Amino acid sequence: MWKLHQKNPLIAIVVTFALGITAAKFIIPYPLSLWLLISISLLTILFFLNSLLKKYIAFWLLAALFLAGTVRLHVAAWVLPGHHLLNQDLMQMDWVEGSILETHYAQEKYDCYLLAAEKLHKAGATVHVCGKILFRLPVDLRKFPYGQKLRIFGQLGIPPPKRNPGQFNYQAYLAAQDIYHVYENGQIDSIIYLGTGARNWFLCGLINPLRDYCSTQFNHYLKVPTAGLLNALITGEKQDLNQETINRFKELGVIHVLAISGLHVGYIILFVFTLFSVLRFSQKYKIMGLGLVLIIYVTLVHFISPVLRAALMAVLFLLGEMYERKVSAYNILAGAALLILIWEPRELFQVGFQFSFLGILSLIYGPEKVEQLLPVGRLLQNTYADSTVIHYFLKWIWYPLRVSIAAVLINIPLTVYYYGAIPTYAVLANLIVIPAVGIIVFLGIFLLLGAGLSHWLAAGIGGIINLLDQILSRIVKIISGFPGSYINVPYPAFWHVALWTVIAFLVLNSKNIRARKSLIIVLLMYSIYLICTLERSREKIQAAFLDVGQGDAGCLIFPNRHLIIIDAGDKVGEWDSGQNTVLPYLKSVGILHAQYAVLSHPHDDHIAGFYSLLQIINLDTLVVSRYHYPSQTYSELLSLCRGRGIFVRYVQKGDWLYPDPSCRVYIFHPDSSYTALTGNDGATCNNNSIVLKVQYGQNGILYLGDLQKEAEESILFYNDFLECEILKAAHHGAANATSVNLLNEVQPLCAVISVARKNKFNHPSALTLDRLNNLQICTYQTSKQGAVIFEITMHGIRKVDWH
Repeated sequence: MWKLHQKNPLIAIVVTFALGITAAKFIIPYPLSLWLLISISLLTILFFLNSLLKKYIAFWLLAALFLAGTVRLHVAAWVLPGHHLLNQDLMQMDWVEGSILETHYAQEKYDCYLLAAEKLHKAGATVHVCGKILFRLPVDLRKFPYGQKLRIFGQLGIPPPKRNPGQFNYQAYLAAQDIYHVYENGQIDSIIYLGTGARNWFLCGLINPLRDYCSTQFNHYLKVPTAGLLNALITGEKQDLNQETINRFKELGVIHVLAISGLHVGYIILFVFTLFSVLRFSQKYKIMGLGLVLIIYVTLVHFISPVLRAALMAVLFLLGEMYERKVSAYNILAGAALLILIWEPRELFQVGFQFSFLGILSLIYGPEKVEQLLPVGRLLQNTYADSTVIHYFLKWIWYPLRVSIAAVLINIPLTVYYYGAIPTYAVLANLIVIPAVGIIVFLGIFLLLGAGLSHWLAAGIGGIINLLDQILSRIVKIISGFPGSYINVPYPAFWHVALWTVIAFLVLNSKNIRARKSLIIVLLMYSIYLICTLERSREKIQAAFLDVGQGDAGCLIFPNRHLIIIDAGDKVGEWDSGQNTVLPYLKSVGILHAQYAVLSHPHDDHIAGFYSLLQIINLDTLVVSRYHYPSQTYSELLSLCRGRGIFVRYVQKGDWLYPDPSCRVYIFHPDSSYTALTGNDGATCNNNSIVLKVQYGQNGILYLGDLQKEAEESILFYNDFLECEILKAAHHGAANATSVNLLNEVQPLCAVISVARKNKFNHPSALTLDRLNNLQICTYQTSKQGAVIFEITMHGIRKVDWH
């Protein structure tokens, strides 16, 4: 008979329900799961009524719970009403009307709004609809508060899907919040204000004014970066967080303190309980008051799962205390998870949910296990039982350090899986950053209270917060600047992470010392195996043409796993193609060391992404042409390479690269007649593009950079040697490139055009597309397909479906 665990029955329940949700996502379709749930539920009732079979009731209850999880996910994610926007033909849409559901005002750039659609006008008729629409407007335009009715003219778009391997899936992120459409016009004259619609009194009368009050006071009394930090820590509004701060906290492995979480809920609980104790509230009224505060706070931060988890755990624990029931931390944790998953099953696949529950589990479960592996506390207590110094050392240094070690070690599998990085200083950084952030949060709450009493009091508290934030930022900057502050590693497969975690769990829970040593050896050997498998030779080349918008970026992985990067896209504002596109791809294929990085030519849309990329990955040789171009980006990149000891190789026509003995990489262009040119105009720079051909067996790839038609004459004399199966079309498909003469010599089977959707140059040109189509060349555009990836063997090519 399958018995539930007597002490923590909710663990079995939530695990079973979560397994059902997972099965629904990957295995079981909706009609089958619904049919099975009905059948199993009926069988469960029959078994319960039958005294002979009643002993199997636990098994059937768990089976029903498993299937309930599958049905719950399908209903939440994919069963939409018939009048939902997804079921409408939006190509004929004239306008859509709805009410503002959420507002996210920013200090700079764009305000973000969420509109609940109500009416849609198309083909001369108005229909009632439902669904959410996300749109942004520049901050200097009119603000639309919660509840206002708007009519939007124009077209709705679909959020961009994952465009490259390893990249963040923005479309899936929004879909998990039931947001399937975005409005991209961004013009105030395309929006008509229709007055105020129906509003929730709780949001309108308390939550939104409270959020506005917090933001107003922080922006008034604090400096811009500090105000952005406090808004993120207390209200969950991250739009004004400084990107440099985010990067440094991420490098240290303490990015979790910038995301509002259970840690901050703990600060608020401590503050409220302290306040109620000073006011001499009874225990009953303390719990009731805290419950009310938590309801307000969870609503204030839009019910994000880490805060909801912490609030539910606090309420469950306090209810147990109120009714004098012994409570188990594991049971409370499982109960909070179950309630969240019943309400929103898609949270199971969200990074915040996973880190939140794993983080609190590490605090409950980890310190004791760390003490077993490193029995520092027990040894010191046994040896120096009466020492005051040892007592304070254990209380203020070892016990916090033990908690930090547990949190970092238990979170490492998820950190590697999602971010491809191992923070080396996170254990020590936690000891500094977490208390500092706690003090800042406490002072932030006092600032909000003080602002309603005295301007001078609030200004004084604000000055202290600004100073503490400067000190904290300085400390984080210094520590993150230490060598090896984090180690970039490839993204592992999920089953590798799962198996590694299971072995590590067995190590922590093995009571037999000999068995534990054996498991540690197995864990080390498995870790070495994972590293070694990344270096296995493969008899194929992988050629990736990445989607970096209006720019170029490509990677070649050779049979010996050596890597050539050909261009790395642009850096525009906070979007860096090197860090946000090329690096995730490299982590997804498990390579962070390149033999060559080729700069086709020094225009920013081809090279700007290299600056951040080369500070993260290891590079042997930077390949550039001898043409001198007075670009600040180009000069900084060369200086960076010299400072990091990266060899800079100047090439011209006739040179070779040697990434793999089984392959050849030829340089066809430019020759000295081009590199000697002194013009700085765009055409001269384009015509100095490095043209290279990769040959592997009978198959080849030709990269043209931004070579224009007038410079093509310098490579046409190669004649049949130009023939290739794959062509990277020149200059983003412009009309003055990739001429008919060149195409006749190359005779490609496939052509790839790296281009942005709706770019200002109107690339690719219809003339270029016609030339390719007339020669029956299969053409791919990164603006349409996202990254285009091929596998090339000695005798054939295959397009990879990486989505």
